[in-house]
Amino acid sequence: MDLIYLDYNCFQRRFDDPNQTRIQMEALACQEIFNQAEAQTVQLIWTFTHEEANQEAHISL
Repeated sequence: MDLIYLDYNCFQRRFDDPNQTRIQMEALACQEIFNQAEAQTVQLIWTFTHEEANQEAHISL
């Protein structure tokens, strides 16, 4: 099984401006990777920086 590391921006891409074609394509690509992870054809790996970025995002809300 392939291991895939995604930058934190990939997790947030779907919240970016959907009027930009590049953003739409990147969001679709990220969603496909998430679908493959759910189907267990790939495995996502993470680092502690994902957790820190997620905590910072919640604090700024």
